[in-house]
Amino acid sequence: MPGQLADYLKTVQQQLFVGRGDEKALFREAITAEEMPFHVLYVWGPGGVGKTVLTLMFREISRACGVPFFRLDARDLEPTAGAFIDALEQTLGQGRTRRSLSDVAVQTKRLVLVIDTYEMLEPLDRWICEDFLPTVPDNVFLVLSGRNRRSAEWRAHLGLQALVRPLPLRNLGPEESRQFLSRRQVPEAQHAAILAFAQGHPLALSLVADVYDQQPDLQFDPDQTPDIVGTLLKRFLVTTLTTQQRVAVELSALVRHTTQPLLAAVLTDADSHTLFEWLRGRSFMEADAHGIYPHDLVREVLAADLRWRDPGQYQHLSRQARRYYTDQLIEGADRPYEQILADYLFLSRDNPVIRPFFLQLREQWQGQRPLSHDHRHAEDVPVLREALARYEGDASAALFEAWVERLPEGLHVVRDADGRPVGCLFTVTLTPDMPAGQTVPQDPALAAARAYLEAHAPLRTGERALLFRFWFSEADYQDVSPVQSLIFIQTVRYYLETEGLAFTFLPCAEPDFWQLVLNYADLHRLPEADFSVGGSSYGMFGHDWRVCPPARWLDLLAERGSAFQARSVAPERRSDLLVLSESDFAEAVKEALQSFTRLDRLQDNPLMRSRVVLDQIEQDTDEAERARTLRQLLLQVAEPLKASPREAKFYRALQATYFDPAPTQERAAEALDLPFSTYRRHLRSGIEAVIQALWQREIRG
Repeated sequence: MPGQLADYLKTVQQQLFVGRGDEKALFREAITAEEMPFHVLYVWGPGGVGKTVLTLMFREISRACGVPFFRLDARDLEPTAGAFIDALEQTLGQGRTRRSLSDVAVQTKRLVLVIDTYEMLEPLDRWICEDFLPTVPDNVFLVLSGRNRRSAEWRAHLGLQALVRPLPLRNLGPEESRQFLSRRQVPEAQHAAILAFAQGHPLALSLVADVYDQQPDLQFDPDQTPDIVGTLLKRFLVTTLTTQQRVAVELSALVRHTTQPLLAAVLTDADSHTLFEWLRGRSFMEADAHGIYPHDLVREVLAADLRWRDPGQYQHLSRQARRYYTDQLIEGADRPYEQILADYLFLSRDNPVIRPFFLQLREQWQGQRPLSHDHRHAEDVPVLREALARYEGDASAALFEAWVERLPEGLHVVRDADGRPVGCLFTVTLTPDMPAGQTVPQDPALAAARAYLEAHAPLRTGERALLFRFWFSEADYQDVSPVQSLIFIQTVRYYLETEGLAFTFLPCAEPDFWQLVLNYADLHRLPEADFSVGGSSYGMFGHDWRVCPPARWLDLLAERGSAFQARSVAPERRSDLLVLSESDFAEAVKEALQSFTRLDRLQDNPLMRSRVVLDQIEQDTDEAERARTLRQLLLQVAEPLKASPREAKFYRALQATYFDPAPTQERAAEALDLPFSTYRRHLRSGIEAVIQALWQREIRG
């Protein structure tokens, strides 16, 4: 006997569903207990995190346990008491009649009622707490599922505390995410990039999997998949935003923490208090002691969308935030220096050069693996010496011990949450008249640094150089890690706070590995200062602060900090480049299509000086050749329309109007055997497709 489509859909849904074991177990135990441990399960989390799918799993558990299950979606009703009761009674009557909750509950031992999209009923919060809940029979298990935390009405109602179990729904873990991608047959080689983007968010994983259903050979890049980003944004940002609200949301995606003073500095004409309170109330925002920040995936989605949609705004907000943090770094602020510096460096996290070296800081920044800076304790030295001996050998460990004995203040320790030393930075200060008793003269690193200064950058009276002699993580040595990242942050503090600083040296056991990121930070390779200890060689990097002082260095990092630059130094900009707004660009494309057969008219088109054309030609290309390049580009971006059954008609309209034009548009419509209004509609769609294809090339390169 054939089954029903619903049975097939349920089977597929269960096969694809992963994780949520604890949540399902909690629900099952609650509805099957002889006496329910609580009566209201309050599920909350950002849009797309899987709340609705989880409630559907609750339905299957209820049915398996023989417990009647009813579900009411708040999107389908007005937020009034009358509309709520009316919809509830129709749901309980299963569309055939109206039944009250009491009438249904009295006929069964246990009953489950789910109210999904509960945030739509927030205007009814007081009524639900004070009027509806007291009337709910005590054998009804109520699940409220929405985007937002419980309101003040719920938290302030003492009688509800014993009845309600809050259940924040988080993202899937890495293994669960991989399991989902495997079940959706996403190529395993793409999993790492997808997981880095999706951060375990179920909707994001599902949307990416949908893309791979259509494009199984795709190399995943979130910046190249705006449809995914757009869908997520619509899910997260369902309300109409004011200009200031949208800028506040965009800014929150770029900075580590959003605070009221930051909003006031960037949006100078806004009511920063009101705007901050509004932003804090969004379901996708989280908070800690330092400010508010978006959920990881929301941050990635918003940042990717802004880079794609408005790269100028992305750069503008980044510059404004950098200026705010730079002022705090140079002039001082009330909060800890390390926080300000971490905020500054966070803005460069998406730069292709920087990103791999700061991913490890994500957990530290979010407080999940807290590390701290500290001074030396006597018991730290043997632990750190032993760790260094494992990596560099006994000769290097002996030098470390000798340096700490002579300059104990030079040892800076990184500790874990239990206070255990997990890494360190040891700094030696070099001056023209450095006392012999404060040195370890047998250290080859010291000799190499001194020789370099004498030959290339002699210190003057009052100047000093810093040699970051030892730096390592107990677990990872000099590999990329949260400890390493915090050590580098501490070196920047020395750059900005050391009086009379003229030069810094940083030795690396693997100089080739670190060269790209250190060059980005304007630390240059100094082969003549390389040295060896115990048979191991070390490469030296350095920076002359007299050539590039700290303030200029911060500006340099800001110039190199754009996520659009894939190299440590920005490419030279074409002197004849014309930067067009999106609307001006669209008008120029329309004009170019109208002039397609006239090279002389194309030569006057603004697109001739746009990036989309200049990237295709040499600097000295003549105007006629530029016009031919533009014409070829128009054909090139229109060509894919022909291969699409749905869009081929748009191409035919373009061809009949511009590429191989009929005398008039009326004649073009006749040639295509179309009503004139239909022809015009197809033409408009074709023009828009060409505009969008060229615009993506213009802003992406």
